[in-house]
Amino acid sequence: MNVINVIDKGSLTLEEQIDPVKNKKLYDLAQKYIWWKDPKDAVADQNHFMAQIMTLGVVEDCVWMLGNIGEGPFVSALREPPVGVFNGKSWHFWHYKLGIASHPSEIPPLPNRNR
Repeated sequence: MNVINVIDKGSLTLEEQIDPVKNKKLYDLAQKYIWWKDPKDAVADQNHFMAQIMTLGVVEDCVWMLGNIGEGPFVSALREPPVGVFNGKSWHFWHYKLGIASHPSEIPPLPNRNR
């Protein structure tokens, strides 16, 4: 699922959602949190990019992302999470923060590799 569809912006990419000036910030965040990939490639893998920010991000970066792209991509990253990125603390925090859960029993287990 394209994360942007969650927030009713059609098939727009993260870069297309925000103006070109803000794209620099988006790529800066990609370089900061997914340093081993080219920033454009990192942003293109939207759920992984969002999960990295949700797990490793400082408050200012998370606030910037919420303010500029909305909650939809955050929710999508929780609905289709990449394996091995989230830790327990961030997994629970974002489920509560985004109103997906109000009780621990409503939070699904962390994603893991099927063996």
